[in-house]
Amino acid sequence: MLTYAVALVAVMPAKAALTLTGSPVLWSDVAGSAWNGEIALRDRVRVGWDAVPLRSLTQLALAADVMVEGRDTDVTGRGRMRPGSVVLEEMTGVAGWPLFAAAAPNLPFECDVEVRVDVELMAFGGDRQGIEGNLASGPGTCTASLLGVSSAPATLPALVAEATRNDAASRVVLAPRDNRGDRLAEATLTRGGRLSLTVLPAGSALLPGGFVPATSFDAQL
Repeated sequence: MLTYAVALVAVMPAKAALTLTGSPVLWSDVAGSAWNGEIALRDRVRVGWDAVPLRSLTQLALAADVMVEGRDTDVTGRGRMRPGSVVLEEMTGVAGWPLFAAAAPNLPFECDVEVRVDVELMAFGGDRQGIEGNLASGPGTCTASLLGVSSAPATLPALVAEATRNDAASRVVLAPRDNRGDRLAEATLTRGGRLSLTVLPAGSALLPGGFVPATSFDAQL
């Protein structure tokens, strides 16, 4: 029975498998199967996976090696998919701004930064959502655009976003790498997928003209 179930998953179209996980629909194109497939994120970044049969059997999930590639982006790790959830683990490498722009296409600014990725876990869907790990950037610049008019670039210091989690929620804190006590923004993601984000005054001041006011956002993922 287990072998039969694995065979069914192997031939399932990638889009159907992703729909079953309940993951956010960020892709602009999907190709391949659940066993070996690829998605394009807003035509900027490609995420591919190759299933690992033995790991899939031992974890009772579709387990795969994951590759994220694009301009200035090269991140690898492991993933597993089940109905209702996607879990990424040991994701490491470097990421450029196109990856962040693909994940959040409505940001009113863009930045020229290189980010070092060292994420131990990212879980989406179900009642065990969370994140643990860190992102660290070098110095860079950000440019805001309003009604098609770009502002002068603002200089960013080296930053670090640290994510920790417990049984109730994950907490992410963004701060300058050389002064981690000076928080710029913080976010909380509950296991049930409730996201609360607060941009602090110091964080708003870093962007061109204080483009994003110090404020808070809440959303259900």
